[in-house]
Amino acid sequence: MSFTQKKSTNSYLVIALIVSITFGFVCDFFYQQSPKRSINLKNFQKEVIRKEKVADKTLEDMKKIITHGSSDSLIHYPFGDEDIAYYVFKKGGLAFWSDNRYDISSTSMPELNSWRYTQLPNAYCITKVKDIGNWKLMALITIKNNYPYENHELTNSFAKGFRIDKQVQIVAGNITDKNAVFSSHDNYLFTLTAPKTPVYNERWALAGLLAFTLAFILFFTIYVRAPYLINRRILSLREFSILAVGVGAFIGACLYFNFPSLVFWNKIFTPYQYASNSILASISHLTVVTGYFISTIYLFYFHAYTNSIKHRAGHFILQIIFVLYFVLVYNILSGLIHHSSIQISILSFKDFSGVTLWVHFLILVWGIGLVLLFLKSHNWFKTKHLLNQALIVDAALSLLLFVVYATVAPESAIRITVSFSIICGVLYFPYIFKKYKNNNVYIACWVFVFTAFLVCNSFIIDSQKRNDKYKVLAQNILVNGNTENDKMADILLEELDYKISTDRRIGLLVSKKDSLTAANEYLNKKYLRGFWNKYEMRINATYAHSALYNDYEQFILTSGTKLKNTHFYSVPANESNMSYIGKFQANYNRPDSMFFFMEFYPRRNFKSYSFPNLLIASTPDIQARLNIGIAKYDRERLVYSSGKFEFPQENKWLHKKQSGFFHQEYKGYTHYIYSPSDKNYIVISELQPHHVTDYLLYFIYTFLAFFSACWLFVWAFFYLRRNSGYRLGLTAKFQYAFITLLIISFLGIFYVSVNYIEQKYQQEQIDNLENKKNYIQKALQDIYYWNQDLNVLNTQALNFTLQDLSYIYHTDIHVYDNRGILMGSSQPLIFNKNLISNKIAPLPYFSTTSNINQYEHIGKLNYLTGYIDFVNGDFTQIGYIAVPQFFSQDEIRSEIESFLTVIIHIYMIIIVLAIVLSLFIGKQLSAPLIVLEMKLKDMRLGRRNEKIDYNLNDEIGQLVQQYNRTVDELEQSARLLAKSERESAWRSMARQVAHEINNPLTPMKLTIQQLQRTKKMQDKQFDDYFEKSSVMLIEQIDNLSRIAGTFSNFARMPEASFVRVDVAAKIYSVFRLFMNNNEHVTMHYEGAEQNVFVYADPEQLVQVFNNLIKNALQAIPEEREGEISIRLTEEAKEVTITVSDNGAGIVAEIQDKLFIPNFTTKSTGMGLGLAIAKNIIEISGGSITFSTAIDEGTTFTVRLPKSE
Repeated sequence: MSFTQKKSTNSYLVIALIVSITFGFVCDFFYQQSPKRSINLKNFQKEVIRKEKVADKTLEDMKKIITHGSSDSLIHYPFGDEDIAYYVFKKGGLAFWSDNRYDISSTSMPELNSWRYTQLPNAYCITKVKDIGNWKLMALITIKNNYPYENHELTNSFAKGFRIDKQVQIVAGNITDKNAVFSSHDNYLFTLTAPKTPVYNERWALAGLLAFTLAFILFFTIYVRAPYLINRRILSLREFSILAVGVGAFIGACLYFNFPSLVFWNKIFTPYQYASNSILASISHLTVVTGYFISTIYLFYFHAYTNSIKHRAGHFILQIIFVLYFVLVYNILSGLIHHSSIQISILSFKDFSGVTLWVHFLILVWGIGLVLLFLKSHNWFKTKHLLNQALIVDAALSLLLFVVYATVAPESAIRITVSFSIICGVLYFPYIFKKYKNNNVYIACWVFVFTAFLVCNSFIIDSQKRNDKYKVLAQNILVNGNTENDKMADILLEELDYKISTDRRIGLLVSKKDSLTAANEYLNKKYLRGFWNKYEMRINATYAHSALYNDYEQFILTSGTKLKNTHFYSVPANESNMSYIGKFQANYNRPDSMFFFMEFYPRRNFKSYSFPNLLIASTPDIQARLNIGIAKYDRERLVYSSGKFEFPQENKWLHKKQSGFFHQEYKGYTHYIYSPSDKNYIVISELQPHHVTDYLLYFIYTFLAFFSACWLFVWAFFYLRRNSGYRLGLTAKFQYAFITLLIISFLGIFYVSVNYIEQKYQQEQIDNLENKKNYIQKALQDIYYWNQDLNVLNTQALNFTLQDLSYIYHTDIHVYDNRGILMGSSQPLIFNKNLISNKIAPLPYFSTTSNINQYEHIGKLNYLTGYIDFVNGDFTQIGYIAVPQFFSQDEIRSEIESFLTVIIHIYMIIIVLAIVLSLFIGKQLSAPLIVLEMKLKDMRLGRRNEKIDYNLNDEIGQLVQQYNRTVDELEQSARLLAKSERESAWRSMARQVAHEINNPLTPMKLTIQQLQRTKKMQDKQFDDYFEKSSVMLIEQIDNLSRIAGTFSNFARMPEASFVRVDVAAKIYSVFRLFMNNNEHVTMHYEGAEQNVFVYADPEQLVQVFNNLIKNALQAIPEEREGEISIRLTEEAKEVTITVSDNGAGIVAEIQDKLFIPNFTTKSTGMGLGLAIAKNIIEISGGSITFSTAIDEGTTFTVRLPKSE
């Protein structure tokens, strides 16, 4: 790309930068103003009216169906998914309902044919009633959820279609309210109230984030292209330093002041995920820092002129900078692990997220910067053939690094030193094994080592982090007891508190002597079944102010934590191994009141059926978040345990010889043990262990991802620079096509497999559900064999029965009577908290068969529910049984993740093997073609061309046969052509020589003739004229001699004396000569100054370089500040020398004639300079080419075979 094009591109980039920044600030302005527009009343009103029209139309359709049939026929009507429920009443009783989520039992009928605001226990709604004789039809439009609490499953958000934040509240106001909402008939419904805390429109934040992100990308792009803004290819170290420090100061100010805020305070990358310090306060901050460092290194690598550093000390400083950068990379990685709440290492599907992928991309970018900085800091040593000294300095720096870290961080000294040494060693590969330079093998080696650096350090640092975390947790448990309370126990104790407080029989039982056993049995039988089997309850009674009472009071005061407004207290596990204690007054009339205390002790390794998350109002505790089990051993006995791991009753499995904090493996899990003494042990067990194989798989996938990304970076870089070495060959086309088809087939099979497995698991769940339904139906039939009506049963007893069955079959159970009304449930809290109504789902109730399985939902929780008839011993239906699988989706997701893990591993192995196989097969298939290509490239007229020996009779064999025939024909044609060319060349040369000689001969002849005439006339001025004529004739004769000498030199060019010559020393000598005698032109030299050898004629090489530099000087206009760059690069098999100027360039009309003898654009000269140069280079086995741009300059490139 020319300077003009690059300057034009920079102009476009600056314009794009300004537009992006402007748009970002506009988004920021609207984002800051968005709280004032948190309620879009116009759109909200539109949606209300739209839903009213949908409901009105549905009510009309229902009217027609009921008029011509019955309400049961409505079960087949498509009510849609608009969050609208419909109800049918007949003679005051509910005859049909389309949705069982809402409890309308306490709702009074609104006025006919008008919409009215209604607040239900779990929703805010508007309702309308339509009267058709004995029937009343009601439509209920949900406006917003109104659950008693919120969690991951339950959110009090607005219904579908209402695009408004959930913090906006609904109140029954009046018609004059600012945000009053009206029906389609202008009837006042309710009022929307703005939230107390500001509600921002996150769409503006996202748009602003994208705009400012683009602005940063454009800014860094302009930054790395800064030299082109001033028509320069390179910058001096001083100029680079000033630019880097200035941009760094600007970036640092942005980071410190968090400007722009939409970039650094966004909801994608939050400080909760990662925050190291005030500068690196989030992953957004780290991203900007990464962008600055990689762009600065890119600018330094491609545009900083380091050859101006003449002393080795300066280059040693560059090596020190490389070491400091490596330390920075290590600390960035360490900080990401230590200061992150997310799992950096992707060891399972749960660890896989967009944030972790982005973090890995940033780590890879830091690694690429490491490579570029190494190559730049060591390139001078390579050109000077001083790599041994560089290696010694790196070894010394590695030792110094060890000493420093041994002082400040001894635990990391060996690891960081070994990491630096290995990474530094692999970066020397392109210098030691030159055939791997710019090769996939080198990329693979570096990526392998860098990935190992990432994975090994992640494993070690993460292990240290876990050790520290679990040690602090164990110490906290030892001092303060268990981590957190049993969430379900807390909820159930709140429910239990009122029942016990109002049950007077308990007070009577405990007031009697020797009746504590009876009171205990009474409580366990009536209140403490089902879930409470997890705990052993002990009751004790005493009078107020007694010694025992005072002991209890002191215990509660020092150790108890009250559960909300109840009589129960939670107790740390280290206090008598008790979990809860309750204090209740047994009587209120006696002067000396009696109190009874209920003590709850957890049963060891009791396995209970889990409760759905929608019942838990708070966030998961630390034990659930960390997925750990906890146990406490006191005097060799297990006194407390929680979690899914079955801890042995005795501590014989622990390594008792160790003390302090240590970890060990047991039954496939890692256990962290804190032992403050030889009698007490706190055990924390990881229930999701991370084995070495997990890290091995993590290494393999990371390596493949990093290698693919690096290969893509390299390919894109050379493609954008129009490097011909990255053209797509036949082998590459075959390999890419094969790999693409393989990946497409994998994605197709993957998609089909996932769907198949999901359907398979769903079907398995349905089959299991069918079995559970039948077992539960038979169990309930046996229990209620003689019952004719469920309404006579005690609800509490039925609930306990269902809870007992739920523990047996590991599922929840609801029982409804023949009216579809709930009679009992193993999870009564779901109904008591009004999360759903007490009505059965409409489909199993109004269909002809009740044996139905269907998906239902409460909030965001989708679950499978199976229905079956509840029959007695006579097989008479007395109700309905519902078996909800609240964990069905979780189980399916878990099964699919397990399947995906296996299939991805298998397919990854297949893909890797297939890629390796395709590379091998492609190489084998293309090998004959490559040989044929090389032979065709080497085919020359005038010399013997080798034939190819290929014995197979296939398509390639036919090409080889044709090539061999062509070789024979070419040799014959070459002989004839050579003879013709020689004759033509001599004729052309003779004509050119004759023309050049004739030019001076004519004036010479005229002069001699004039002399003859003057002699005959005996003119007195003859002597003067003779003198002048003699001088002129001598000049013409000298001109003829010069012409003859020039053509003689051109004809003698093949007669060169080839020796092993140091081409670097020759070109550098010529450069110094011209630089000292052309002060008005700035000249740069880059490359080795000696010890680069080729086979050529030394004098002829100097002639070529003199000619190229002289032409470059002459091509620069007088009014322009000249700049000439000479660069020598050393490849594996050739040496490349470029001479670039910023002159006028070469017009397209004469570019094809530039190397033709006798062609010139100058007023002087024979036009043989470039022709002679081309002849010299070609007989030396090399080539000379040029590239040019009008008014910007020309670059001549000379390539010569290298002599080892």
